[in-house]
Amino acid sequence: MTYRRAGYAAELAARGHRVEESLIWSAEAAGGLPDPATLDRAIDELIGSQQSDAIIAADDVWAVRLIQRLKARGYRVPDDVAVVGYDNLDLATVIEPALTTVDQQHVLYAEAAIDLLVKVTNDEPVAPVDRVRTIRPQLIVREST
Repeated sequence: MTYRRAGYAAELAARGHRVEESLIWSAEAAGGLPDPATLDRAIDELIGSQQSDAIIAADDVWAVRLIQRLKARGYRVPDDVAVVGYDNLDLATVIEPALTTVDQQHVLYAEAAIDLLVKVTNDEPVAPVDRVRTIRPQLIVREST
């Protein structure tokens, strides 16, 4: 189970919900760019069979390709199907409609890592509790939702 899926399951449980396995779709092959046939399988399963009205993609590349494929098949985003990505890549702003996405806050990760590295390098005491940093992702709402 991936960290994202585990986090998804934990958050649902914390809110008193259970995971609906039928609403989770994964491509058989890991990695690589999604081809039209794979995107069609996702759309057929999630939108056709499950009648979902939103898709949360594993990353922005999948989300953008899903938007393109949904539009090619006559779906309107977000009117018929909302799409959310993950990464907040530059391409999220050049697709029409612009992609709602989760920004992992890479700059904050880097700042926290450098801060800790500088302290350790300078022999500054770092309490065990200060060695763990939590960086919260940020939802960037755009037109695809």
